[in-house]
Amino acid sequence: MAISTDSFHAQFQAFNAVLMSCSSAGMLSIKSYAKEINQQNTASIQVTYRDEPIQEEMSVKFLGLEMDNDRNWKTPIGCMLPILKSACYVIRCFKHYSTIGTFKMIYHAYFHSAMVYGIIFWGNSVDSNKIFLQQKRIVRAVFGINPQST
Repeated sequence: MAISTDSFHAQFQAFNAVLMSCSSAGMLSIKSYAKEINQQNTASIQVTYRDEPIQEEMSVKFLGLEMDNDRNWKTPIGCMLPILKSACYVIRCFKHYSTIGTFKMIYHAYFHSAMVYGIIFWGNSVDSNKIFLQQKRIVRAVFGINPQST
């Protein structure tokens, strides 16, 4: 099946019109871990759209995840922790009034869904232990286990 050049060009323009707005667009330049290579090969990239430059940002929000240019995932984990802590608070508030089945529903609705979203990106980062520690707190709260026990 052959696609005409005019048809492709029209679809491309429609796609860009929907996705790209220079007033809200930002560009994220991801740095390499090798600092020596980064310092030697620093090239300035100027991206424009409709003759307007797109500014380089230190962090951008992409599909609900905060991404920064250092790839250390401190920003998305820092944004996610208050959400997870509030889920832990809700579970602790219902501790004396609910069954294990209700705790499971609350856990999966508030905590698990927020934790799993994006875990493939930040799951191996150094700061991911903060999220997994919060998960342990919730499990301990559900089963009434002392926070100091292992």
